[in-house]
Amino acid sequence: MGDPIGGDLQYEQYELSGGYSVNYRRSQFGFELGYRALSEYRTRDPRPGNTTADLHGRLAYGFFIGPNSVLGATLLLGKYKQTNELTFMNELGASREYHLTGIGNDFVRFSGTSNNAFYKGHNLGFTLELLPTDMMRGLSVSLGYNHTMREKILSDLNRLPLNRLDCDVLSAEFVWQQSAYGIGFNARHNIRRGKDNLFGEATGNVYPQIGSRLQYHGSETRIGASGFGELRAGRFIFTLMPSVWWTALRGKHADSGNRFETSDLLYALRFKMRFTISKNMLATDIQLGRRNNLTHKLVLNKTADEGRQSTMSLGDALRRVDEYYSGGETGIRFAASYSRSVWGGKILALRLGYERRGYVADAGNEYSAAVSLRF
Repeated sequence: MGDPIGGDLQYEQYELSGGYSVNYRRSQFGFELGYRALSEYRTRDPRPGNTTADLHGRLAYGFFIGPNSVLGATLLLGKYKQTNELTFMNELGASREYHLTGIGNDFVRFSGTSNNAFYKGHNLGFTLELLPTDMMRGLSVSLGYNHTMREKILSDLNRLPLNRLDCDVLSAEFVWQQSAYGIGFNARHNIRRGKDNLFGEATGNVYPQIGSRLQYHGSETRIGASGFGELRAGRFIFTLMPSVWWTALRGKHADSGNRFETSDLLYALRFKMRFTISKNMLATDIQLGRRNNLTHKLVLNKTADEGRQSTMSLGDALRRVDEYYSGGETGIRFAASYSRSVWGGKILALRLGYERRGYVADAGNEYSAAVSLRF
């Protein structure tokens, strides 16, 4: 859902995960199970209360095919549910909410009439991997596929299944490295398809589903190469990591003919330094990055709030997105950390970070601090 008001959300997130692995003769077995709980809210209108439950797991098997290589397969499973409840406390009335369907369009029949919804879905995927037994040396190859489904359901209309989004992600990675240097190639292609369901005349509060139509089609492609080189000088370790990427993002809405396309070239240089003495370690991490736009195109034939009075229309928001991509982006990231081995091998660490991103005529600054205890 969306509206012309917008605004930041506050949130609390909790995660729990664990796993187990074992070697048996020439085989390796392992599994991992995790759960994420997220609560999002805001203390001014419109006031969403979003609750997310995300369960995910992995089951893996590996077989030694030689003295230095393991052939492995992993099954990925997940189940997702999100509940959205929207309320207004203003006595003067509520703003119109849109059930967005892509590239500035909405589900006109139900927008503004039902602001409570929930999402349900799942994901299913697998990876095939060839890995060296010594993770610091040799060739690594990974091929993967993952399918994700999300369905949006309107709670107030007898659990009406409004629409559905399917995503298919194909990925491939090739890495060759030695202890002090290496190079890698990575590719990822995400295909997104959005279907809107069609409904007949209502009987009471029940809308019979009479069909569905593919309205939104999008894709995201990312191809890149990266490398690293490491130099050791006494207690110091210096690491240099260059990378370059080509990305393309495309989206199209069938009924309106609205279309958005952009492609970019990204390149970055990262420098890391570590100094170790006794049980103490000091580290710095500096990264410089630049995104140059190669092509961009935005076609808006109509938008959901066309002709309505608002501070910013959906068309304005999409034009800002197009302006952001076409203007390029420059970023710098810096982090410094101190860690110490305590209590029988446990690691106590303190980390401070700063990141600045400049795009169009704006710039954003982010500061972070973290204290962690690693077992």
